[in-house]
Amino acid sequence: MVKKIVSCSLNYDRSEIFTQQILYNFNINLYDLNNLKRNQIH
Repeated sequence: MVKKIVSCSLNYDRSEIFTQQILYNFNINLYDLNNLKRNQIH
């Protein structure tokens, strides 16, 4: 029982980190895109 709970929480943590990583990368890409657009205007 305890092992099951621990493994579930570990999986949850891993998915949380994974999601955060995706969001982080997505935000970085958006930031780069905005910079590119800004540079093209000039």
